[in-house]
Amino acid sequence: MSSASSEYSVWLHLTRSLPPSMSHLDGLNWEVLVVNKPNITTHCYPAGKIVTTTASVYHYPGDAHLATVLAHELVTLSILRYC
Repeated sequence: MSSASSEYSVWLHLTRSLPPSMSHLDGLNWEVLVVNKPNITTHCYPAGKIVTTTASVYHYPGDAHLATVLAHELVTLSILRYC
């Protein structure tokens, strides 16, 4: 096994054994703002703010689809640590 491969294996083991840290999301005042725009788009912003458009709300065939888009934005917030 090469040195790089061995280092990767150690890194992979360590990252998989650590619990996910979401503490930076505690205490946020989550807000979803729907703006009246014709384009289908959703964006996340610092401090737990998600902005979507009326076109997005009406575009998806059901609540589950829109919930998936919003969940994607929440994941983006947590990974990028915008909060």
